[in-house]
Amino acid sequence: APLSPPSTHSAQNPKTTAPLALPSPAPTYRVPAKSEGAPALNIKGTSFMFATPAYAQAAGGAGGAFGSFIPLILIFAIMYFLLIRPQQKKVKEHQAMIEAVRRGDQVVTAGGLIGKVVKVKDDNEVELELAQGVKVRVVKSTLSQVLSKTEPASE
Repeated sequence: APLSPPSTHSAQNPKTTAPLALPSPAPTYRVPAKSEGAPALNIKGTSFMFATPAYAQAAGGAGGAFGSFIPLILIFAIMYFLLIRPQQKKVKEHQAMIEAVRRGDQVVTAGGLIGKVVKVKDDNEVELELAQGVKVRVVKSTLSQVLSKTEPASE
């Protein structure tokens, strides 16, 4: 069991304390190098081994380079399945919803306006009636939701 340094505190009067005796610095030991290994360097009791060129070349290799890219590939795959793919699906659903908008549908714009589609102009514009007699032209991509759909007119 390791021994602690002797205490210099006074047992009779705890208020008067003498400075603690600091332990002496650790002795330095020379660690002999292995006969076929790398040379050792001893600095204050710590042994450092240097890799010889033969050992350094054996540590790396073609498998090591590919192995370092595996975590990067896994992170990209996780990001794709958790973020990119669901976002692409949402965009496709939104485009399908916009293409299906026709006269009589009640829609909500990105600005929060609720109106009834009066006319579908061109490919990217609709005319909404917000209140009786109040008509507004809106770009189709700003439609965020279709509240109620109208049945297609039978011919």
